[in-house]
Amino acid sequence: MSDERGAFPRTLSTAIPAIPVPETSPAGTTEDEARARVSTLEREARALGNEAAAALLFHEIGLLWESPLRHPRNAAVAYQQAFKLAPRFLANIRAARRLFAEVGNWQMVVTLLDAELSATEAQRARAALLFEKGQILEQRLSREAEAQAAIAACLELQPEDVTLLVQLEQHYGECGNFEALVSVYRQLAANVQEPAARAGYLTSAGLLLEDRLRNPKGAAELFREAFTLDRRDPQLLSAIKRVAHREETVDEELSALAAEAELQGSAAAPTFLQISRTYERLGRPEDALAALLAARRVRPNDPLILSELARIYEAEGRFDELADVLLAWVQGNVDETEFVSLNLRLAALYEQQQRDVDAVGRYHAILARVTGHGGALAALGKLHHRAQNWQGLLDTYEAGRGPRARRRGCGGRGRGRR
Repeated sequence: MSDERGAFPRTLSTAIPAIPVPETSPAGTTEDEARARVSTLEREARALGNEAAAALLFHEIGLLWESPLRHPRNAAVAYQQAFKLAPRFLANIRAARRLFAEVGNWQMVVTLLDAELSATEAQRARAALLFEKGQILEQRLSREAEAQAAIAACLELQPEDVTLLVQLEQHYGECGNFEALVSVYRQLAANVQEPAARAGYLTSAGLLLEDRLRNPKGAAELFREAFTLDRRDPQLLSAIKRVAHREETVDEELSALAAEAELQGSAAAPTFLQISRTYERLGRPEDALAALLAARRVRPNDPLILSELARIYEAEGRFDELADVLLAWVQGNVDETEFVSLNLRLAALYEQQQRDVDAVGRYHAILARVTGHGGALAALGKLHHRAQNWQGLLDTYEAGRGPRARRRGCGGRGRGRR
């Protein structure tokens, strides 16, 4: 502080005339007492001479000149005298800085901030002072380059104050300095306690690295770190899936899909389908089937899920499960063509299992919807004949004959009219 003892007081003295002097206040007991106290303190300070203890007296004199005496120029002189004796007396520097801020002398405020920085060793306090200096340089003095240098120096100190970090986030976001913003997000993640909040900051940093700074490897590291903290952020899950797809880490993709399905709840069926197909691609049929069954629990009558289950059950020869799936599928089907096709398939499966009664029921379901369906009638006739159910066979014959007879009758009447 050898140069500060001379440089700072001279600067302060030069600025004193710029401070406006308010009108003299009416004499009163409080002001009289304050003036008497000032006189007493001045005598005590002179008696102490150049001892550092006198700085406390001059500081108190400055406070009294500020209030209740309302004489800022005299207050500045007192603070200056205190600084000469104790240049690291922070309370005195702060009081002087407040005084010049109140009257709008921002150049002097910056000078006092530098003095306080020189007298401050705590990293957290230095970071806050540098940020404040940068804000004043930018907003009050329009000295952009110096402002950015001060704020960059603040960030280099790796501040741990979350409030200050949030201010830095806003600053760098507004000026579009994405590299610095990534650093801020990482420091925020290191200084908040809630895992979801930490993951959110890491995800934000990763997105900047991925989208703005074209650093997918660095982004992937942050996404993975965030994923260990929180598995419920849709934006993070999408990022993990992108990374897994890009780097072909299938297990990581499956982990993200499983977390996504858990998050989606009743809307998770498409995600379970995706999981199933991924497992099938990996040659893990049991896991693929488990994912499909999870999808069916969420959406029991979804045709796509049922068709996938039917395909797997048929390939594995699990005909009881196949029949259950086909029955559920056909009960929810409204398209006539598919309705008939599914029932024919289910009836054939029942016949294969020697469940002729169930097969007959499926053929009757077809006929109830498509009267006179030839395939259903032929299969019914075969089943009734095999069971020696002659009445059923006769009914089937009549059901098949009826439409043809009606068509012949219509044709005959038409020829008779001609």
